[in-house]
Amino acid sequence: MQTDTNCTTRPYFRARFTWGVDGSVLWLKDTGSDCRSLTNDIANCLVEISRYLSHDTSLTDYHIIYLDSDGQWDGVAITNLGKINLDQKLLDGYTRSGRPYQVELSIRFFPISLPAYDEAVRSIVGNRMYTHFKIPTPKSHNLN
Repeated sequence: MQTDTNCTTRPYFRARFTWGVDGSVLWLKDTGSDCRSLTNDIANCLVEISRYLSHDTSLTDYHIIYLDSDGQWDGVAITNLGKINLDQKLLDGYTRSGRPYQVELSIRFFPISLPAYDEAVRSIVGNRMYTHFKIPTPKSHNLN
């Protein structure tokens, strides 16, 4: 699965990015230059992505990595995830007003600092920050 938010109508105060699911890895790539960076807007981006996950899947079911605007993969650990209201009208209202989505979402960044996707996946899967999520070790990954 892969989705692209790099549309010209997206407000400048929201990051432009592509994302996809590859086994147990949720990956995001910063694709914007005249907008907010993915690193600075990642909490909002994760809320948006959660709308597209299956109803029985949560963000905490994934190892999360992102490719920043400098071309380095880094990791994100969700340390607190409250209820996310996925009502499209409500989310659109927050986007139009430039406000962050109102959700209990706490994250922790950690450096992987690798340019190669496969190496970043190996690093995130082996990272002990994710042991409390009980995520299965992926067998293979393919980035399209």
